[in-house]
Amino acid sequence: MTEPTVEPTPTEAARTAAITEVLETDGVAEVFPPTFAIVRALSSRPASPTEALRLRQGTEGTEARIDIGVEAGHRATDVARAVQQKIHTVLLGHGLKMAFVAVTVLEHGRADTGPWN
Repeated sequence: MTEPTVEPTPTEAARTAAITEVLETDGVAEVFPPTFAIVRALSSRPASPTEALRLRQGTEGTEARIDIGVEAGHRATDVARAVQQKIHTVLLGHGLKMAFVAVTVLEHGRADTGPWN
């Protein structure tokens, strides 16, 4: 007996597409799960990779948040800006009205010494 195929919701499809784009962005070393996903994983309920991109419906549109790591040799501000633009573009392409995309850089492999390098 085969299990019925469950189609992802439009929001899940948008999230998956956005995460794929982020992971392919030059300079992105890692996408970190949000705190609630870590707690859920520790409590033996696995977190979905798409939970790394948090989406919330605000009064002005969809609010998106993600935490990333940056590879050595890449400027964090440049990588964060590229990630922000990719997420915004992908989510708009999936029909979500965007309010903002917040990218938090949790530095990883930092080679430069200046702030946000």
